Amino acid sequence: MNDVLKKVNNEIYNPKIPRYEKISRTNKAVDSNGWTKVVEHDKIVYFKNYMFTQKIEGNAWTDIPSQNLPVDIEKFDSSRMSASLSVRHSDSAVCVFASLQNNANQIFMTGQNKYGGAVTSSIVCNFVITVYS
Repeated sequence: MNDVLKKVNNEIYNPKIPRYEKISRTNKAVDSNGWTKVVEHDKIVYFKNYMFTQKIEGNAWTDIPSQNLPVDIEKFDSSRMSASLSVRHSDSAVCVFASLQNNANQIFMTGQNKYGGAVTSSIVCNFVITVYS
């Protein structure tokens, strides 16, 4: 072995090149609002995926039940948090929308049925909120 390369635990590496340690998740739990919390070394990630069925009348807008934020988050703070919100209705006649405003304590959702008759189908929600340290 030359004087640059080193061997530790049967692994050969160059000590002059930085080694990246694997990021370990130190904590993973589900809170009372149904959000899974994953604590990482420089951020906390909350995610929630669920599906439910709702009837939306024909040619109408309707409110879809709002989603509470994770228990640890009192209000959304866009200066230190980011969010990814995906909501989809299984019938293409219905458009559904989700929004999370700065200082809000819930994710608000609404839907519009563009078809003349009532539609009862499933709504799939996938939400991720990241809190940066």
